Amino acid sequence: MSQNQVYQLNHAMPIFGKIRFGRILLQIISLINAFRSYFVGETKLLSGVPGMQEGTGTTTKSRMNAAIRFMIGGQHYYAPAAESVLASAANDITATKFGAWRFQISKLGVITNDAADETGDMAYESAELALLALCNQPLTANTLVIGYLVIEAAAGGFTIGTNLPVTSDAQVTAATYYDELGDSGIIDPATIAVSATPEEFAIGASTVKVNGLELAEVAADASFPFALADTVTTLKFGGWLIVTNLAGTAHLIISADGDPTASLQAYADFAATKTALDALEAAMCGRFVVLGRFYLQNGAKAPWTAKTDDIVDGSDIVDGTFRKNAAYTGIQRLSAETSVDTISGSVSS
Repeated sequence: MSQNQVYQLNHAMPIFGKIRFGRILLQIISLINAFRSYFVGETKLLSGVPGMQEGTGTTTKSRMNAAIRFMIGGQHYYAPAAESVLASAANDITATKFGAWRFQISKLGVITNDAADETGDMAYESAELALLALCNQPLTANTLVIGYLVIEAAAGGFTIGTNLPVTSDAQVTAATYYDELGDSGIIDPATIAVSATPEEFAIGASTVKVNGLELAEVAADASFPFALADTVTTLKFGGWLIVTNLAGTAHLIISADGDPTASLQAYADFAATKTALDALEAAMCGRFVVLGRFYLQNGAKAPWTAKTDDIVDGSDIVDGTFRKNAAYTGIQRLSAETSVDTISGSVSS
């Protein structure tokens, strides 16, 4: 419906003009379209709890222990309990270190998984780092993420396909399963800027929703440092995501290349850095919420080094750009702007 058609409806009959009929009809159409957009293409869990755990049929596998109903691309599906062989059977978890997997289910009810590192043995220093590393693995198209697994290996190391993904196994110090039950995103966004300590960030308070549950406010951090001495090559660009931690109580930072150790970044321009950060954010584990990002353009520093060099424009860098994620980023929500006015005026018989 065009604006001209709204005008004609409002003036076709005096009563239509009095109750603004054309404009209200336009709002109704907009609301219907908003509902349509909300559901068409939607991918989410509808009912049931996946109940991720160690396998029962073959105990070296992991298992979705309950039936679920879910939606992929706007279509409804049902899947019974099923099991999945852990990915990267040729790679293991180094002794006393951590590894992680992401589980997803297809329209056929088949469960697959991705390891945080599918090219070599996993050797992350914490559960947080192992789960964060999953964002290096792109999401599988036409599937729904249903959960995660973190394993802390014991002194003998964890061998995929041999050791059992459960804490009672002799080579497992801890095996923690997480179900993906709801959306994760921002309710009240955080501000992000340069701290009074010029090598660090000032992050404002925020409220986030994790796995369908709103958490207590994440406190402001007036002096948040880089976790690692990341570097950016002379005349190149670098970038970082700032996210909530696994507990949802504090902040973490991850470099654009997804490297959990100190990394050298050398992106050609802002666009290349953005592409890398977009990919990481799209595949971010649902236990974390991305609050924003920081882009850095290095000048003559050879190289610019985090924790040592500052992030002040025109000082140790050419330019630093902050981008905070807005309220309701990552949260499924209909816009309040699509509401329909109460009809005014009087109608008599």
